[in-house]
Amino acid sequence: MGLSKSIFYKKNTWECGLTIGIVFEIFLPVVNGVVTTTINLAENLAARGHRVLFIAPAWKDFQAAEVSGIEVHYVPSAATHVYPGIRLVSPWNRKVDRVLRQEGVELLHVTGPGLLSWSAMKAARRHGIPVLHTFHTLIYEDTYLYYALRSQHLLPLLRRAVWVYLKWFFDLSDAITAPSLHACRTLQEHFPQAQIEHIHNGIDFTDFPDFAETGSKTNTASVGGADGVHGRGGFDALRRDYPGFNHKTFLFVGRLGEEKSVSVLLEAFRRAWALDPELRLFLVGDGPGRRVYEQITAEAGMEGAVTFVGRIDHGQLLASGLYQHARAMVTASTTENQPITVIEAMACGTPIIIPEVDGIMELLQGNGRCFAPGDARALARQLLQMANDNLLYRTCVAAAKLRRENFEGGRVAEQFERVYRKLTGTGEDAWPEDGEPADSAAASNGPADVDKVPVMKQDIGIR
Repeated sequence: MGLSKSIFYKKNTWECGLTIGIVFEIFLPVVNGVVTTTINLAENLAARGHRVLFIAPAWKDFQAAEVSGIEVHYVPSAATHVYPGIRLVSPWNRKVDRVLRQEGVELLHVTGPGLLSWSAMKAARRHGIPVLHTFHTLIYEDTYLYYALRSQHLLPLLRRAVWVYLKWFFDLSDAITAPSLHACRTLQEHFPQAQIEHIHNGIDFTDFPDFAETGSKTNTASVGGADGVHGRGGFDALRRDYPGFNHKTFLFVGRLGEEKSVSVLLEAFRRAWALDPELRLFLVGDGPGRRVYEQITAEAGMEGAVTFVGRIDHGQLLASGLYQHARAMVTASTTENQPITVIEAMACGTPIIIPEVDGIMELLQGNGRCFAPGDARALARQLLQMANDNLLYRTCVAAAKLRRENFEGGRVAEQFERVYRKLTGTGEDAWPEDGEPADSAAASNGPADVDKVPVMKQDIGIR
């Protein structure tokens, strides 16, 4: 995993912009955390003077020539049934090679280990273009591996195979980043010689004008209540759009599939709702499990308490007030690296309730509660406490405000820019000519932690 010697050494100062190619395995119209945070990164890189272009699988559902002013180059692809949005791309296609050459790409940034990324990385190697790999999805987790073969019996074999598969990609990468320390450490254990850096997922706070303009939720007379004004139009405006929404509404945003442990969330809510009928649960998103979850809700008699909002436009979601007015953002998923939906909730000053598992727990520092993974009873207790303890709620809101700055998109883009400059040899702190970074993760036996964010296993100690 030595450092490539780029043929594009004409730029030698921090002020000169780079031409950066970013590769997506899943692209619009599918909206997920990887797509959202990577587009945000590209927007901020462009604002910093870089030229960014996207390389994505082509399909008829989305053919826009630009996204946020960033040109998109599409590569022929075919549908698969492995996971929603994943497209089959020939690893020997010539389109990627032409794009890299004709557009003068100086740095290739791939966002996942797939066939399009493989093709792009091989082309980058041929042309001496350095490659950065951001590892977003914990594909070594059993829940994701199950999607490949749909067999529990083959999981041990597939678990071993996936690390061999990842090695193929990491051997073609000059550096690797991951948004969670947990992912960084796991990768470092398997690939001790790799240069791995910890850089958060980023979001743009200007996407949340209501929160930015009105300030903290604690500026209201009744925190989270119907008389609070947390955003443009206030709580009453949200109620006009969503009549079932109240001051004890919990929010889930994500794919409705069992990799997100939605059935655990529904069972926990059923138990909590039985003790407090004022509780409400809004689920934003769609997926293969929706009909099953709707049936579970109906059989439990919770149709009036649980609302399946469905898939809505990301911009519409951010402007809807759902994040800002929810009592808490809640998920039972145990397969998250650093979920963008939880970060977006934090940006709104909304508490979070998450499972106590590595990765996602790094987002919890007094701004919410945690529970044992898979334990519906424990989650139900946390829902009840958050719904009825205003002191706990206010404390979590205040803590969320303190944490959110770590995920500001401009700050994240600056951190990525430093890595780009090292890899291309155009920065003031470029790595030595022998290709070995002076502060390599291998030398320090651990990932380079950009923000040095401590990990806490519990928040404010209320049990």
